[in-house]
Amino acid sequence: MIEYYRAKEMIFHPTEYLMEIMTEWYGNYLFSVDDDEKLFNPAMVLYFLDNYMLRKKFPEDLIDRNVRIDYKKLRHLIILDRDNTKSANGNFSMLRQIIEEGGTSAKLIKGFPLEELLDLENFISLLFYLGLLTIKGPEKNKLRLEIPNETIKRLYYDYIKAAYRETGVFALNLSIYANLMTDMAYDGKWEPLFKFITDRMRESMSLRELITGEKSIQAFLNVYLGLSDLYIIHAEKELNKGYADIVMEPFIARYEGIKYSYLLELKYIKAGIKSGDTEVQQLKTAAEEQLKRYSIDKKFLKNIEKTTLIKLVLIFSGHEEIYIGESPN
Repeated sequence: MIEYYRAKEMIFHPTEYLMEIMTEWYGNYLFSVDDDEKLFNPAMVLYFLDNYMLRKKFPEDLIDRNVRIDYKKLRHLIILDRDNTKSANGNFSMLRQIIEEGGTSAKLIKGFPLEELLDLENFISLLFYLGLLTIKGPEKNKLRLEIPNETIKRLYYDYIKAAYRETGVFALNLSIYANLMTDMAYDGKWEPLFKFITDRMRESMSLRELITGEKSIQAFLNVYLGLSDLYIIHAEKELNKGYADIVMEPFIARYEGIKYSYLLELKYIKAGIKSGDTEVQQLKTAAEEQLKRYSIDKKFLKNIEKTTLIKLVLIFSGHEEIYIGESPN
């Protein structure tokens, strides 16, 4: 399709580049363990190309409104209303786990009545049938199911954010957030954004019970850094034979003026440790060495083009940030 429309002088970006974008946002679906050929969501592909040719550039929003699943349709499966008190149930915990681990393992249930949707295995199967999970491959006597692409990942972010807000766990002023993220992307002013987020984390007593380790912190930051479309957020991205905790890759295809990219290395220690303790300094040194190694990955450097890379170390004790700073290496 791309080559056909290129011949009509309606496509301007290189085919390989467009394929990379569409694979990341609309691809990677697999519906059978007997094959390994991954598929694209055709509606998403057609939406992208249609808007591209109309605008002569990338769509304003890479996610088609028609593929967004209304939060309200899943709300009753993850939120309990009892005596005017709203709380999350086990299905919401599964959504959090999927964000933390990139997926889950389960047996697919081929059929179940509507009244049994609150059953965890049925809920996971529903996510698969809705396209919110796809097959990675067999795992012992189960299937490994994972988030297929960036579009679906951002839908999960929306669900987590909405559920946190509705149950009173956590909420951000999104207008302030958007301005701070813009300053971070274009001016390299990262401190105000992270102070804004971590101050809200510190104030939330409900969040304390949900932060149980480094993976919890990582998933939380993935959600709230991923609310902006200025960056594509990668968790556990392989860089130079290691795995970076969080990569904030500027979405240059849409925002050519972005000037800064970010690598984040997270460390977690038990609650009660102070910022001046020897253990914190040891973690900081280890994180800086990791960032130094990740930052010279050739493919990553090509992807971030001419932006300036800022490497950040974040150390949390419980749900509180006790150190954040730039790595000098």
